[in-house]
Amino acid sequence: MKKLFALLVPLSMLGSTVAMDSPHCTAADTTTWMNKSDFLRLAEKLGYASKSFAVTKGNCYALVAAGAEYHETDYFNPVTGAMFVN
Repeated sequence: MKKLFALLVPLSMLGSTVAMDSPHCTAADTTTWMNKSDFLRLAEKLGYASKSFAVTKGNCYALVAAGAEYHETDYFNPVTGAMFVN
């Protein structure tokens, strides 16, 4: 049950965080974006759970980074896979 809760909390936060304040990552056509499965493989190597993936209104790939004391959404350029930094 703890594992299910640990998964649901970050996923629920992703929806609200992404909709409210996602940055604009790219104006590139979606045909030039990195394939979702390739991006998720890269994200898993970086320690992200693939179930926290979303595409934002600002044309970013978004992943939730969650620990015992924090929940943060990280944004990535979908063309390059590079993390978006404000």
